[in-house]
Amino acid sequence: MGFSRNAAARISPSTEKAMSFQVGNNLPVIGSAAMIKEFDPVVLTESRPEDGLEAGDVGWIVMIHANGAGFEVEFVAQGDETTSVATVPANYVRALSAKEISCVRTLA
Repeated sequence: MGFSRNAAARISPSTEKAMSFQVGNNLPVIGSAAMIKEFDPVVLTESRPEDGLEAGDVGWIVMIHANGAGFEVEFVAQGDETTSVATVPANYVRALSAKEISCVRTLA
């Protein structure tokens, strides 16, 4: 799936507002959103039922919006099938730590 660098111009006003939140949550974060780069694995910190995603799902950054205010994150099932690509504000993801173990869940 290809992504355009001009995708930021297509962000909805509600998503743009959500992206304006400051980074910060009560989860133990290794690094910060400012350190997250394209193709880094990240952990979703908030469930997104509209995208079929739950907090704790692991995805990969495919695009950075507004200097790290938000991200385009791709979530992939174990069979290498993309299950969702979501645009999220920075406080919806955190860096994945080398000291964490991944879990699995069955997709609906």
